[in-house]
Amino acid sequence: MVCEVIAPVLTPFAHGAPDLEVMRGHVTAILEQGADAVFVCGTTGLGPSLSFQERVAILRSISDVTNRIIVQIGGLNMDEVIGLVKECNERDIMGVASFAPYYYQRLPESHLLKYFQNILELSEHPVYIYNYPAGTGKDLDPNFVSKLSVAGIKDTSENLVHSLEYRRKMPSLKVYNGSDFLAAVSLLVLDGTVASAANFVPKLFFTMKRSASKGQTDSLLRAQFLIDEIVELGRKYGYLSSIYDITSYFMGYDVRGPRPPIFPLGQDEREQLLRQLVTLKEQSEEMSE
Repeated sequence: MVCEVIAPVLTPFAHGAPDLEVMRGHVTAILEQGADAVFVCGTTGLGPSLSFQERVAILRSISDVTNRIIVQIGGLNMDEVIGLVKECNERDIMGVASFAPYYYQRLPESHLLKYFQNILELSEHPVYIYNYPAGTGKDLDPNFVSKLSVAGIKDTSENLVHSLEYRRKMPSLKVYNGSDFLAAVSLLVLDGTVASAANFVPKLFFTMKRSASKGQTDSLLRAQFLIDEIVELGRKYGYLSSIYDITSYFMGYDVRGPRPPIFPLGQDEREQLLRQLVTLKEQSEEMSE
């Protein structure tokens, strides 16, 4: 099995709008340093807070840099979802993905199936389900997914058994886990990982892929535990905010910041975070050699 590292790329904001130039540079860097593809406009990319026009602009900009893209097109406005599918059809990309319509908690299964069937009927690219129960309030379990002719699933869950259920019941389905904490095991037993940490340690993920392919579980776990430390540290300050500062520090260039309602870290918080990252960055560089 060839396992993949897919980076759910962050969206840099400057003056309240996506900074497309910085985003193109960041996508180029993480692909050059070890990621196999990027997942745009997802949770780490603050996709739900992007307008339709902003998501179209991101798609057009990033697809000019690489075709190794899966675009998250989900939302609550079906016309916009379909509009994004059509925009994707005009581009050379790997596929489109969608989470379940959120907020409306009591949608019957038949409505959820129609939502994804509309995407499948129109998309000229492979379609992936983005299962994120914590964010959408809906778990698109294997029984549901088996009713749709999708290419794969990104299962954002810290329950490995849940991800393995897709593989057991649908052997031909591509299955990726979306938890940073399960990246190592995902490289061993699934089709790969969609890990936010690939924004700031793509070289380490390249090393992890090599370790997984050689069965070097000790080095694979050392890398995993280091990633765990970094992510846990970021969570102390609010992960969707701190990932911008972590990425800027580790990658050596400025990736700007988030946009409200995800607020950037204050100066004191940023300084505290960066002080605690010094040793972790050194360890990451040593492991990535």
